[in-house]
Amino acid sequence: MKTTDVLIAAMPYLKQAIREDCAISLFDREKFLYFSPSESLPLDFKPGDLLNEENKEFRNLQNGVEKSFAKQPAGSSSRCKPCRIP
Repeated sequence: MKTTDVLIAAMPYLKQAIREDCAISLFDREKFLYFSPSESLPLDFKPGDLLNEENKEFRNLQNGVEKSFAKQPAGSSSRCKPCRIP
């Protein structure tokens, strides 16, 4: 069994373990391999759907830094920092 097959099989269990409303996706350099939407953000991706150009070949990662999409509460003085990819 390939590593990607194992990851795809594990995704429903990962989502269940998170115990929060969340969307989970797994993709390669070109397309979605797995997608499970959240109730609060019902996106309609399916396995095999192509990624947009910004995300293909991991172009949105620059210098080992991932963009942060987290939002801070209004009036919060802390700032989200991008995650370093080892």
